[in-house]
Amino acid sequence: MTGTSDKGCRLFFTGDISFSGRNAGNPCMEVFAATKQLFAEADLVVGNLESPLVEGGDPVAGKCILSGHPGWAGVLKQSGIGLVSLANNHLMDFGSTGLFSTMKALEESGIRFVGAGRNQQEANAPIFINVNVQQIAFLARTSVEVSSPCYAEHNAPGVAFLNEDEIAAAIKDCAGKADLVVVLIHWGLEQYHYPSPEQRRLAGSMIKAGANIILGHHPHVL
Repeated sequence: MTGTSDKGCRLFFTGDISFSGRNAGNPCMEVFAATKQLFAEADLVVGNLESPLVEGGDPVAGKCILSGHPGWAGVLKQSGIGLVSLANNHLMDFGSTGLFSTMKALEESGIRFVGAGRNQQEANAPIFINVNVQQIAFLARTSVEVSSPCYAEHNAPGVAFLNEDEIAAAIKDCAGKADLVVVLIHWGLEQYHYPSPEQRRLAGSMIKAGANIILGHHPHVL
């Protein structure tokens, strides 16, 4: 978890959030008991939702599957989380059914999301949130490759895949409209404690384009 402040704006970031395992179908606030008070100190808490919120449906074949009950969206809201990235390698584990169910559950619970949508344009679109009179632009992308249908295309739903030229252009556009530009990226190698040279190069490119904060997740380590 990371906190940062700028002109009185306090943001908290979490890493991967998934509701698989024994509690997947049992939404309960106890899961966030240790963090709720801390989250309450933030103006905005941002996380990476790494499991579709769906009941029923058909999981994609040939990969580790994650999913949780749609009721978890309400738990996230009650815990203090206000924005989640959906750009990761598990959000499409139940295909478009899981994606649309997740979007619906989040919308009904009042949680904003970024990094996925009904098509590529929607998935790549930034979200602008006013936090303590600061206009903050959030972009989300994933660079984790999976073989099953996952990434949004011109006329197909999915998550936003990282393309260096596209994200640079998106950052530059956001920088002209917002006080801060935050890029949420699902990247790296699991269990590696340090970013790769390529990650560092890409981060430098995004900073040059105007990104103020780059928040990475996926490796499962700090």
